[in-house]
Amino acid sequence: MQDGNQMINMKYKNEIETERKFLVKYLPKNYKNNRVLEIEQAYIEFNPKEHRIRKKNNIYLETYKGTGELSRTEEEMQISKEKYESLLTKKISRLIVKDRYMIPIDNKLTAELNEYKKDLKGLYV
Repeated sequence: MQDGNQMINMKYKNEIETERKFLVKYLPKNYKNNRVLEIEQAYIEFNPKEHRIRKKNNIYLETYKGTGELSRTEEEMQISKEKYESLLTKKISRLIVKDRYMIPIDNKLTAELNEYKKDLKGLYV
């Protein structure tokens, strides 16, 4: 997965994404001391592909995800702020706002802890 800083130099990516999500029972100690990405996102369409727009810090992205449960294709393009705002008017979901903490773990891996804001406040995934 690319973080917001790496995406600055990337206009397009197409890859297989394997994603697993877990509800958090206990928050890691000092998790707020890690690098954080401020994210807002909304969904434009779910069928046949998931179509999502996202603002990650000051980078605007448009993403299409293929079908699948654990692994699926993900096509992501950097877009302009104007295109993001135009697509935002077509959203079919609520605007999701979250902070994503990038927490280093063993084997050079990074855990991503999402702390949701606004109407989902108190949800950690």
